[in-house]
Amino acid sequence: MKLGVLSDTHGHVDAALRALDRLWADGARGFVHCGDMGADVLAELSRWAVARRTTLWWAFGNCDFGYADASRYAVTPPNVVADWQVEPADRLAAIHGHDTRALGTLLDSGRYDAILLGHTHRPDAHRVGHTWLLNPGSAARPRSDAGPTILLLDWPECRWSWIPLAPCPR
Repeated sequence: MKLGVLSDTHGHVDAALRALDRLWADGARGFVHCGDMGADVLAELSRWAVARRTTLWWAFGNCDFGYADASRYAVTPPNVVADWQVEPADRLAAIHGHDTRALGTLLDSGRYDAILLGHTHRPDAHRVGHTWLLNPGSAARPRSDAGPTILLLDWPECRWSWIPLAPCPR
């Protein structure tokens, strides 16, 4: 299964939709947003996912605070799975990454081969014990020389690649 992973869109609808279109073109058929999405982005990504009959998993981020669940947003179809931690596949979890205690709990559990996370706006992959921590970077507000990036993940093989995106025109 190919999963498209993005994070930290912070209300930038155009960047989020371009990211999903690119991931879809590259074969992703499930999509994970690692938090700090923004209400308008969720509404549009939900519509996008419904039109393609695919699932969107969303891990709440620190800028998504105040939302106990996705029902506070305009669009919450059944194909959107939203919580502080989501599990898009066996042995795979996604969180935003701002809560180091929650991340530590996931790592200590030994249940995951990989954890998807955002928060830093920087693409990154490193191992902690047997678990890979994979960060797609930010599709809209990068904080690295890599510019806007997203991640394509082949699961359960745990093979990934970052995909650079051109910055959105202003």
